[in-house]
Amino acid sequence: MKKYIIIAILISSISSVIAMEANNYKQELHERGWLYGCAPVNWSLVEPERGGFNYAVMNGEVEIMDLEVKAGLDITSCGDNIPLIAIWKKQDEALDFLFKNGFSPNKVVIDHSYLTFAIYRKNPNAVQILIDNGVNVNQVAKGKNPLNSAIKKKQPEIVKMLLNAGAIPNETTKKLVTKTKNKEIKALFNNN
Repeated sequence: MKKYIIIAILISSISSVIAMEANNYKQELHERGWLYGCAPVNWSLVEPERGGFNYAVMNGEVEIMDLEVKAGLDITSCGDNIPLIAIWKKQDEALDFLFKNGFSPNKVVIDHSYLTFAIYRKNPNAVQILIDNGVNVNQVAKGKNPLNSAIKKKQPEIVKMLLNAGAIPNETTKKLVTKTKNKEIKALFNNN
């Protein structure tokens, strides 16, 4: 019985320490002018401009993002569109942070996967981050094939990245390569 009481006391003590630590991080966020949580920017006319996690992603504030996580925020609760914001704003470090802290690189949001969105935004850095974080380069999302999308968007650098990561050309790919006037893309398939 004593053993169980000691274990209960230890668990309670550890929980208290974790809660205190989380509160310290929340206090630090507040002192630095940031909101805790998923809040977008606060454009109040009476308060200074402040934001939470979403605003930190938009501005590439990885240190603030890290404080939010340490304060106990489940960043995946902020919405599946958060990586789209990082891709759109070309916040590479923020994007990598998201995948290393809970987001799946293979998620389909609205009518894109994160990968096809990065391709449509012509963002090769984001494509590489997705590849490095285990994205399925052959995932068709809402009818969009990543390799074919990169060819349509005339992005030879991204086409090469996808091929090197294991993208498999299909019949549509062959038709697109035949139609494209982009010599760099044609050359990538002449060697395959």
